[in-house]
Amino acid sequence: MYNILSGATKTISPAAGTGSFVDVRDVAYMHIWAYEHPEKSDGERYIACSGTGPAQAQVDILREYFKEKGDEKALAKIAIGNPGEGFGGYNKETGKVENVEWAPERPRVSGEKAQREMGLRFRSSKESTIETAEALKSLL
Repeated sequence: MYNILSGATKTISPAAGTGSFVDVRDVAYMHIWAYEHPEKSDGERYIACSGTGPAQAQVDILREYFKEKGDEKALAKIAIGNPGEGFGGYNKETGKVENVEWAPERPRVSGEKAQREMGLRFRSSKESTIETAEALKSLL
């Protein structure tokens, strides 16, 4: 993400593998929950996956976000790539990412068991991308 924001990334790679995604804060929550609930977590395996989040989706989210904020300096550094490629939820008419969804041809990974048993609501790829960008701004 830092390389995308700083302009070091000039080419956006197509999604590889599953392109699965999870916010590190959700992973931390899962670890703490498992530690605090050994009677439920002992011997269980949980997949930490909120959905998909390929680099192109991150770029599209960031470009939309900084455009709406009027931050031309940040926008100029972020490569364009191929908007909407490799994921679903991109509106070609508006140029906005409504929700990052799995592309039909991609294998899918599910964190539903973790959500159900832990009462967890995974952060979305869009939410995490924007919050990470805000956290990294001071380093650019």
